[in-house]
Amino acid sequence: MAAVSISTTANLNQLQGWEVSVLKQLEERNRKQTSVFSELVQSHLSVWKQARALEVQNRELDKQLVIARHENSLSASGSGNDKTYQRQARKISELEHQVSKLRDELATKYKGEANSANSQLELSSAHMSLQKEHENTQAMMNEAREEVQTLRQTIHTLQTTDQEKDKMVDVLRNEIGGLQAMLNRSEEKVMKLMNENNAILERVKDEKMRLMDEMNRMTELNAEMQLKMLAMKNETNKYPPTLAQAVEGTPPGKTGRVLFGRAAVGANVPSEPMHVFKAHDTEIPSLCFNEEGTKLATGGADGNVRLWSLSTKSCNSVLRSSSSSGGVATNAILNVDIRNKFILGCGSDRSCRIWSLETERLLHKFTGHSGKIYTGKFSPDCKIVATGSTDRKVMIWDLESGHRLRSLSCGSTCNSLDINEDGTLLVTGHQDNRIRLWDLRANVQQIKVVQVHTGQVTSTSFSSDGHSILTNSMDNSLCVFNDINTMVASHYLKHNEFRTRSVWSRSCFSPTAKYAAAGSIDGAVYIWDVMAEKVEKVLRSHTSTVTGMAWSKPGNRLATCDQTGFVVMWK
Repeated sequence: MAAVSISTTANLNQLQGWEVSVLKQLEERNRKQTSVFSELVQSHLSVWKQARALEVQNRELDKQLVIARHENSLSASGSGNDKTYQRQARKISELEHQVSKLRDELATKYKGEANSANSQLELSSAHMSLQKEHENTQAMMNEAREEVQTLRQTIHTLQTTDQEKDKMVDVLRNEIGGLQAMLNRSEEKVMKLMNENNAILERVKDEKMRLMDEMNRMTELNAEMQLKMLAMKNETNKYPPTLAQAVEGTPPGKTGRVLFGRAAVGANVPSEPMHVFKAHDTEIPSLCFNEEGTKLATGGADGNVRLWSLSTKSCNSVLRSSSSSGGVATNAILNVDIRNKFILGCGSDRSCRIWSLETERLLHKFTGHSGKIYTGKFSPDCKIVATGSTDRKVMIWDLESGHRLRSLSCGSTCNSLDINEDGTLLVTGHQDNRIRLWDLRANVQQIKVVQVHTGQVTSTSFSSDGHSILTNSMDNSLCVFNDINTMVASHYLKHNEFRTRSVWSRSCFSPTAKYAAAGSIDGAVYIWDVMAEKVEKVLRSHTSTVTGMAWSKPGNRLATCDQTGFVVMWK
């Protein structure tokens, strides 16, 4: 080993540069790989040396044994001295014993040397395995280090991205704040413009009313002047003026006293209560007259429909739609309608019931809506029934068979509906503030959608001639449409104290459509002159919110109901 080291040192002096570096690396690897076997190698060398010494000693003893045997054979053939021979024999025996002992020791040494070689091989194999595991571990550690480095770079990138996003969020927040401020300023401007617009509209309406009053006054003055001229002419001719002459002296196409708009004829305006009675113990959402004006039907939250005789002022029939559970009705009647010999009641139990007026028996129970049915109407020929519900659908039913004919999707809860006198048009009012007009002929289809109110529409009704439509809304106004083809609002009816807050707060035309009536939350009933757009009368008798009302053609009767179950007949 020393010689190799000296030779290596001598060779190093002759090498330069990368060769020296490679040689040093090889020596370092050799040192590391042989260091674990140094003790084993030293032990093997020691055993090998001992074995060589024993071999030498064994060969010497063999020589001595051969010499001893030779001398012994000579002594035996020579003088025949027994003592000498015995001495020689003992010596030979001792030498043989020593040789046998040395041979055993030599065999043991050889065996130990073989075991040592096997152990060396096993250790070498184990070392190689450990070296491979070490290399694998080193490779895994290198991969782990690379992965850690990659993750650190990813984390750094994400942190940088997160910081950039935070900056962007701050910028967006500032922009949103600026936009919100602009929006608030715009809303303030819009509100200001709306208030100015409303003020202008009010001034226009006031000016319109003033002009209408002035024109009415001028018309009356003109008629009076014409009558005076006729009177003076007759007095001059000494003939008394006749009614025919007075009429002939009026302007062409006019009769009697003329106002701007509709003639001052038709229904008289009710002025005081004629009959007040408790119809139900609960709220009454709806009431209606029969076609003859002799009976009044009321629908209550107690689930009952009551029929009242106007001649006897008593209840003739009670049609029940639900049972009572713990004193509370399981169904509420939200709308009633009478036509010919039938009466319907729309309920909160998502069904519409049809009874016979003659037998008071239940004929049909229409089911198909998935929400409360707020409204229902017969067609004039009593062939179909239309119902509107909170499920945002209007359904058309065949009265004879009880089958559903059509289901119309409205997109909003239907609060009210009505069918015109010839059964061709259906008008519906909805919670989305819109009014929808439907053509009932052939395939039912929607032909108009208008929005003139800013609150949900609670009532829609045709005039008796079917030429006009009246609506009521939670924006505290009524609207009249005189041209159904264009559905352009003709008149708006308002009052400072009039308020609508119930989804089934109804309004109605008078029989001639000269007047419109609606109830307020304070119990007052307002009656407007449609053409003049002004309140003609405010009727007070109810002590709670007025919900339903009906104005009969025969007898010119107005009936109203409220949330405490009272009905008032006005004269």
